[in-house]
Amino acid sequence: MPLRSGPARARWALSLVLALGAGSAVAAPPAEPAPKKKLPLLFARALGIVTSTVAQTEPQPLPRPATSGFALLPDPLVEAELAARHAEAPSIGARVDAVTRGFVGAPYLLSALGEGEGTAPDPDPRFRLDAFDCTTLVETALALAQTPDLEEAAALLDLVRYRGPPEFEHRRHLMTSQWIPGLVAEGWLEDITAELGGAKTRTLDLELTDERWSKRHIARALVLPDDVVPKGKFPLPYLTLQDALRLERSIPQGTVLNVVRADWPASPDAVTHQGIVVLHPGDPRRFVRHASPVSRRVIDEPLAQMLERYITRPRKWAVIGVNLLRVRE
Repeated sequence: MPLRSGPARARWALSLVLALGAGSAVAAPPAEPAPKKKLPLLFARALGIVTSTVAQTEPQPLPRPATSGFALLPDPLVEAELAARHAEAPSIGARVDAVTRGFVGAPYLLSALGEGEGTAPDPDPRFRLDAFDCTTLVETALALAQTPDLEEAAALLDLVRYRGPPEFEHRRHLMTSQWIPGLVAEGWLEDITAELGGAKTRTLDLELTDERWSKRHIARALVLPDDVVPKGKFPLPYLTLQDALRLERSIPQGTVLNVVRADWPASPDAVTHQGIVVLHPGDPRRFVRHASPVSRRVIDEPLAQMLERYITRPRKWAVIGVNLLRVRE
């Protein structure tokens, strides 16, 4: 749940949140060190929260506060601010953008959510607003875009993250075979890649078999019962980086953007990073709001800059494009 603080700090934080909601950059007190947590890197990649298997070049985000405004507020003030943003947002996409402005500056924390205290193997809280990885940021956004009530949002977050009870084995660990098809089937998301790309849309067909799962190098630390490991063919529409760059300004506000890599038999997934496409007042460009493991915080980065970085700096495990999902009411 949001971090607690005294009245004076809460008043300052509320002014910060309101400023962020208007899209302005404001000064912030010195950031506290990002929380650290040890988790096997290969496991992290299986969760879709690592952007590269090789060294990365630091993105150039816009100047933003070094801590999250929402994380500094007591729950009643967070709910009041969320309710105001819900009332002002004309569409679900605008709400996704508005409610996540309070995340900007929050520390990056690998595998920020789990199944709760006292559970194994991941005892992290099931709901929090003080730290994110790329996937938990998107998941929390889906919940908060539906309701400003934090208790209701926590319940909705469980529905987003799990297919069944909130237990590790029922979590949607794999983006291509569990997370995306599951949330599309349940009505949370709609794939709009082909709607935007038309004839230029391509499809990656990821096939998961017992043999591929047993021989994987990526996600070796992700241990699941055989009966819950997804098997079969999972098509994933995507736009090439170049086509996405040309269409950048037509991508709707609030779209979930998934970074797609080439099919690689050593990995059970093709999506390795996620973010939300957002707008800044008076600026025609699109920005990606994402929890960056390089910047170690949630940032807004120009989408064109992100795409050009993938184009001009090839990776050993090639980034081939992006998949685009609309959040549904």
